[in-house]
Amino acid sequence: MFTSGTTGRPKGAELTVGNLLSAGDISARICDLTPDDQVGTGLPLFHVFGQTAVLMSALTAGATVSLLARFTAKAMLDMLRRDRFTIMCGVPTMWNAMLHDAGDATAADFAQLRLAVSGGASLPAEVARAFQQKFGCALLEGYGLTETTAVATFSGPAAPPGTVGQAVFDTQIEIREISGEPVGPNTAG
Repeated sequence: MFTSGTTGRPKGAELTVGNLLSAGDISARICDLTPDDQVGTGLPLFHVFGQTAVLMSALTAGATVSLLARFTAKAMLDMLRRDRFTIMCGVPTMWNAMLHDAGDATAADFAQLRLAVSGGASLPAEVARAFQQKFGCALLEGYGLTETTAVATFSGPAAPPGTVGQAVFDTQIEIREISGEPVGPNTAG
């Protein structure tokens, strides 16, 4: 899969079938996905978040997936209502746009939605709070990169706002100094 990472220059990150299957399994377990779930997104499938954390997790669990070809807040809200999503995935700009386009809708209008998953960029705490109030479900944040097949950490419901949580299942994370030496707990690296 191609990524521009922090340099802005496209480069290929070699992922294996095992990476993709594992990421689908981990993401499905994180979200407690079942065949009864209806997952929806407007994320592109050429991006690691859309392909592995969304599509592969839904396929792994046997859930139904609705894909929006081109994101607009109105189209996503219409698809959310029509397809009765139980889980929705996106990036912070999508959540913010949906908040502004939802008008006078209330949490009761989205009663079937049990989880929203954010990634791709840092999620402002105020957007997460406003989304939870308007849509009636938690908006939880994950962190990953193409090289980790999208998933590395995930913030469960108890994680403090503005954090990306702990390492996901079957994943080890180590923070290091510039020199490459591991740092201890509560130390910047």
